[in-house]
Amino acid sequence: MTKTLVATPDPEDPHAQIARNIRSRISILTSIRSKHYYDAAIATEEIAELEGMLDMDDEIKYISGPMQGYPDFNVHAFRAATFYLRENGHLVISPHEISLEVRGDVPEPTWHDYLRADIRAMMSCNAIVLLEGWSMSKGSRLELTVATSLDFHVYHLMTDPYHLADMGKGLKRS
Repeated sequence: MTKTLVATPDPEDPHAQIARNIRSRISILTSIRSKHYYDAAIATEEIAELEGMLDMDDEIKYISGPMQGYPDFNVHAFRAATFYLRENGHLVISPHEISLEVRGDVPEPTWHDYLRADIRAMMSCNAIVLLEGWSMSKGSRLELTVATSLDFHVYHLMTDPYHLADMGKGLKRS
């Protein structure tokens, strides 16, 4: 039995989609806050955070790193990186979040199923963040090849202490 996963490119700009989703969430929170169904202080704080996201740079960062051979497919490192980046105002797509959707769509997903879903998700990004150990991962090396071919900005997430090292843009990186 052959599994076919079809990538359907969205003709809309991903940045516009994200901004629209943020504005929609702000609208919902404002409505809920005004009806007192939600803790007003929490809603106000979340609205301020979302409004700040609308002012962020327009980079959407895809996190790439090793998974195979790590406990729980290195989920701890991916979650820590996602948390760190989002807390510092970055828009982030993590393959571990995507893998939850793949498991729901495909009964017994293979490495190829996950990779196809990850590459599709990368197409809504314009930057890649490499986790420590990325160079030992076949999937990460492939994702970096795709990213540099598409002129993504490339970052390396250092963990001691956490900070982003800017490696340049596309194939021009050093």
